[in-house]
Amino acid sequence: MVDPTQLVVLAAAASAHERVRFDYRDGNRQPAARRTAPARRGGPPVYVVAHDNERRDWRTFRVDRMEHAKRQPGYSCHPANCRPTTRPRS
Repeated sequence: MVDPTQLVVLAAAASAHERVRFDYRDGNRQPAARRTAPARRGGPPVYVVAHDNERRDWRTFRVDRMEHAKRQPGYSCHPANCRPTTRPRS
């Protein structure tokens, strides 16, 4: 089941060209923290196409496998080139 708050966070970040951090479980249910620059959504099921900053490549993520998505203000991102524009607060 897709948490609608995840969709709101992802849509707002994509619109503002911000990076998003979230916890993700892959098909084997293995957890991993991800930092991405979301670009667009598709479905059903609901997917997000995003540039994965650690892997430096485009990935497709199932939103129903995401948890704790948070925008990262201070990071202005073009999906292929995500970098901080201001110093992030600790």
